[in-house]
Amino acid sequence: MKSKELLHLQQQFLKALHGSDKSWLLNNIVPANGFANSAEVLDIYLSRAQSRTLAPLHNIFKTLRWLLGENTFNHLLSHFYAQAPGEPLDPQALAAEFAGLLFTLELSKNNNLKEELFNAVLQPAGATFNPLHIIIASALLDWECSRALLAPRRRLLCQEELQRLLLHRSHLWARPRLERGTVICSSLINLVALREVTKQKAPRQAVKILDKPQKYIIFANSSQNVCVESISDTTAQLLQNCDGTHTIASLLQEGFTHGLKHSETISLISHLVNQDIIVYFQS
Repeated sequence: MKSKELLHLQQQFLKALHGSDKSWLLNNIVPANGFANSAEVLDIYLSRAQSRTLAPLHNIFKTLRWLLGENTFNHLLSHFYAQAPGEPLDPQALAAEFAGLLFTLELSKNNNLKEELFNAVLQPAGATFNPLHIIIASALLDWECSRALLAPRRRLLCQEELQRLLLHRSHLWARPRLERGTVICSSLINLVALREVTKQKAPRQAVKILDKPQKYIIFANSSQNVCVESISDTTAQLLQNCDGTHTIASLLQEGFTHGLKHSETISLISHLVNQDIIVYFQS
């Protein structure tokens, strides 16, 4: 296994080669039999280095790859690599940098890349929705799913024990918590359907836009499977308060403001426990 220092040195070496004068290196490469010249050897080395660096992004951004198609997705990765060749080393940090790149596309001067990306997004006839928003929504979906899967687990008790505590009077002041990495978001894209067609490896198709924003939750269940589910505005509001500061009592009051009875809010919390969404009652 390579040390971090050696990996870092290799990455810095690749960064120094990228876009710079390589004549000093070409003059020192002795091509083996079968290679035309030293430039061919170096091109193969740099191509393989790029593939190794970007390999994790193929596994993380599956929805985006489905949305854009293989060729356009690879062009986007090559553009990203040209901006930050080989750095950072950590796949999650690399994925964060890649997702961040998409937010700067509108400001990019690379009009050819923007046009290719926009044309790659299939939309219904007559659609006026900006393709960039669909691209970003897809990338964020992939990124949040990856975070949810890799986040350290918070769960300490099984569902049955949590259900028992929920009904016990002394736990009225306990503070419900979600699993680490859980995300509650709002989108005009049907994230559930988008993730499903990606998982099924369905043929690329037009992405439909919803008439109004829908709330979603992205989380990892006890079986370490990432789930993407649509939720009501009321449920989203209650879940956003499961942050370690609000007690069950305050959630009951919150539910009352949304027209829920005491028993209905308890039933909702119980359902969320069964769904592996609420996983801990902090004392």
